[in-house]
Amino acid sequence: MNNPRSMAASWAALLVGGGITFYFVKKDIDQRRKLHHRKPARTTEIKDWYEWVDTSSKPSTSTSDKA
Repeated sequence: MNNPRSMAASWAALLVGGGITFYFVKKDIDQRRKLHHRKPARTTEIKDWYEWVDTSSKPSTSTSDKA
């Protein structure tokens, strides 16, 4: 069970699986960074606190059909 050949094969499988996972996760993270870079994270408007409360308390215009 723990002979050198099986240990080498299991380590190789672990490294290959980790490398493949790292590749796809890194690609996804890079896409998120590019998307985040395109749109600003915050607005540059200068408002008082009551203006922020007024804009955040307005109901959204999205419609959802809940049956």
